[in-house]
Amino acid sequence: MKKKLSIIGLSLLLALSAAVALCACDKTPANTATEVIYSEDTNPYADFTWQQFGSFGNLTLNEVSSPIVYQFEGSYSEAYQGDYSREYLYLNCYEDGLLYGTLSNQNIYGYWTNRDRRGREQFVLHILRHGNSEYNNGDYDMLAEKIEDEGDYYEYSSSFVWNRGWGIRSVLIFGYRYSPVKSIEVDTTDAKTEYLLGENLDTEGIKLTITRENGKSTQLDNLTSLNGVRFLGFDNNVATDESKIIVRYRDRVTSFNVKVIAPEYNGKGKYDGQDVDVKIKVTSASECEVTFGDNTTKCKYVKRTVMGTSVSELVAPTEDDDFTLDVTEEVWAKFHKSYALNGETFAAEPFYVKVYEIPTYKDGVPNDRATFEVVKTNPPGGNTEQRFLYVDEEKQQCMLTYKYWNGGNTDTFTMKYEMDGNKIIFTECIDANVGGNNTKFENLYHEFILEEDGEAYGAHLEKTWE
Repeated sequence: MKKKLSIIGLSLLLALSAAVALCACDKTPANTATEVIYSEDTNPYADFTWQQFGSFGNLTLNEVSSPIVYQFEGSYSEAYQGDYSREYLYLNCYEDGLLYGTLSNQNIYGYWTNRDRRGREQFVLHILRHGNSEYNNGDYDMLAEKIEDEGDYYEYSSSFVWNRGWGIRSVLIFGYRYSPVKSIEVDTTDAKTEYLLGENLDTEGIKLTITRENGKSTQLDNLTSLNGVRFLGFDNNVATDESKIIVRYRDRVTSFNVKVIAPEYNGKGKYDGQDVDVKIKVTSASECEVTFGDNTTKCKYVKRTVMGTSVSELVAPTEDDDFTLDVTEEVWAKFHKSYALNGETFAAEPFYVKVYEIPTYKDGVPNDRATFEVVKTNPPGGNTEQRFLYVDEEKQQCMLTYKYWNGGNTDTFTMKYEMDGNKIIFTECIDANVGGNNTKFENLYHEFILEEDGEAYGAHLEKTWE
């Protein structure tokens, strides 16, 4: 049995029928010394059909009012056709007899018993509904077997049959007699604790040890996916040596400190076609001060990823900002504004590739995929999608990439170009890497309009949108 299993703490709010009296409270009381016992004859939910459980609706993850008696949890990692997602399953067995849980953002309903019809000890999870469907084609009962190792964090093991639509999966789950959390401890030894202004919190490597009132403890080590763990108070807009971050799990909190640095990047850039020294000093998550040659101004910046490179685009403030440029618009227009900022060497390297997406349709144009096609005639395998132009101003080259909607292959053309205002004109094919449709350069549309919003459309189209 694993000693370390990633856990999401469930918070549940149930709006039950009048037959079940619930009180509004935000604490789950510890179990009393008296064992809660249910059989199929005594559990009030045993006669419910899977359709009747649907009357509870899609509940939110808030605290349940009926005390938790047993709790089960588990995780499943997919590894099929490029899907490597990780999903978590949680089931609570409540004092009123209800079983409720979640898996993959869908609710699970049923009831639980810990005695058979003869009064013998036997723990069974009676699961009737998952999402909007009947569970497991009517085979509801999942036996929860006892774990013999008394020192283990868990006391029971079982499994959940998950119908994913395209395949059936079995999710292992483990349970225990519920005991409230007594304390939590955070370990950041293997975690990132130093950040640059504007960087988001990275919880990878953070470990959280949970100790319950019954003395048992376990470690949560995949906090990026744990809905029950909350990180509060991180401010990536303020440079400080000690930024306190609160870690909350259920009704327990702890904390750790990180450092936030205001970085300054230095490098070369272009101004009026000439090489100039450039210094970019980040002052917040969205603003910076840039010096190029003899000019210095405050501006904004926007991060984006282009061809695997993180690029910061310097942007002039808008009317909604509380500052203006300290240089004229003419000076600002002559300055190259795209840079790859290296957080390890604090170097600023100019980035000359601009990306434009060729959409499927625009407002006022019918939702016809072929309207914005990049190929003059419909490709043999169907129309295309995911169409992008990568314009490299330094190399004076443009790369066109697209996929066929009914196939996985990508066509890539690298071409020389000329500009006529905001119109790009392909003049020569330098390289082509095409799939089974064997599209040729001659069959492409060769002229596109590049718009300021980052979209492009074929110059052959009559513009009917604004």
